[in-house]
Amino acid sequence: MFNLNIFGRPLATEKDAQIKELQRVVPSTRMASEDGSLIDVNYGTNGSKSMRIFLPQRFPQDRPVLQLMGNCTLSFVDQYNQINVPYLSEWTSRSSLAELVSHVLRLLETEESAGDEKNNDRVITWVDEEKQDIIQEVEEEAPTVNKKKNRVRPISVYETPLPEIPGSFAAIDEMTEEEAEEILDDENKFELFFLNEINAVRSMRELRDSLRASNEKAAIEILVRAEKHESSLETVKKTQSELQDALEEYDNLRKQADQALQPADAASAAIAVHEDIARSADSRSEKLIDDFRDNAINLSTWLKTYKSERLTYHTHSGLASAYRAQKERDIGALRASHVPSIAKQGSIRVGGTGGGRYYHNG
Repeated sequence: MFNLNIFGRPLATEKDAQIKELQRVVPSTRMASEDGSLIDVNYGTNGSKSMRIFLPQRFPQDRPVLQLMGNCTLSFVDQYNQINVPYLSEWTSRSSLAELVSHVLRLLETEESAGDEKNNDRVITWVDEEKQDIIQEVEEEAPTVNKKKNRVRPISVYETPLPEIPGSFAAIDEMTEEEAEEILDDENKFELFFLNEINAVRSMRELRDSLRASNEKAAIEILVRAEKHESSLETVKKTQSELQDALEEYDNLRKQADQALQPADAASAAIAVHEDIARSADSRSEKLIDDFRDNAINLSTWLKTYKSERLTYHTHSGLASAYRAQKERDIGALRASHVPSIAKQGSIRVGGTGGGRYYHNG
């Protein structure tokens, strides 16, 4: 069953309609709770100040509570920083929340403007006093008592002073002695009386419960975010450890690859040996030709020796060329397969004749 207003419509629908109208009329309106029981309205220069609106459960049957979020001394604000204006005291289920808030904002603007003018007058007076102090100090050429006014730290708009305990309650003052004694003798009646009959107590308790619920929800959200943050941090640490292990493994594979390149140095040595033998044989062949021209050697001996030296020259020249070509092929293949071999196999195998080993003929 829905609670119905005097028009027969559900109160929830009426409440939503009033909130939408308030948001349309006052653009600085923002919801402070999901159930719509708390509404914040910013006002002042650049929206630096805030007013909180509490909508009771039976709104708009019950009137709202408007409270300024900050210390102030205005004629229509009580010791709880709650707004007291005729429109609010005459509230009915047909009253408009948007009209009420607009009216209060106009009052705030008017009184604060007047207060700013008074503050400006105080500043001018303070500056004049400052000048007078300086002149007096210079004339007397002696230390004087500092006559500067103490500067009080302004209270933040987010600070709400602790409400003072009222000296009396109208509902209690209107009771007879018998009614008061009856309530005092019955604890349940005493609690129900303060909760139901005294508007200030009821409103403050509802505000307290709503704030507690909001704070509890915010705390839970913070804890959830903290758990997610810790989980993400553990994931990052694990990933860092895995990356470090992978980097160490990669360094080891690079060292293995460098070692695998060493057979190419053996090939270079073999090439140098064969080229040296070929040069020596070629030099001896040239000397045999000179000896034959000088008749220092007979024909049969020259032919046999010259043929042997030329065979040696061509054999080792060919071997040197073969090793050089093989070396170039092996290095090219190694360079082409170096990175894939590390990534896929974890090691590098150097190809070539005889599984990477170089053989020497002769």
